[in-house]
Amino acid sequence: MQTPLFILLGYSSNKEVEYLSILHDKLNERLKKIIPTLLIYRKYDLLTIRYENASIYISIIYAKEEMSSWIKLAQDFQISIDLTELNDSLLEQRLNLKRNDFPNDYMEIHYILVRNIFELMRPDLSVYGFF
Repeated sequence: MQTPLFILLGYSSNKEVEYLSILHDKLNERLKKIIPTLLIYRKYDLLTIRYENASIYISIIYAKEEMSSWIKLAQDFQISIDLTELNDSLLEQRLNLKRNDFPNDYMEIHYILVRNIFELMRPDLSVYGFF
């Protein structure tokens, strides 16, 4: 069985901007409007959301080589690995595949959260997703 998990990685070569702090604030503001009780935890360079049996991990990487540890995690949790940068249509394709392949493991709210996270990451970062 696959673990209900989404990993979203933002990539930037600009190390001077603290994207994770900015993203954390934006996520708190937007996602609390959807689920007022939602908690977004930050530990070092990782944001974690756990909701209704699924987890969402969010991180910012500044070198593509950093992706290897995330690939290993995705393999360990048996989630799909696709190194293609996400855009709106690819995100929807991947979410629809997940919905069709695992109809009982994920709820619609999980997809709503991922879409919102992606929207907030996208203007400033290249976004990659394992799920």
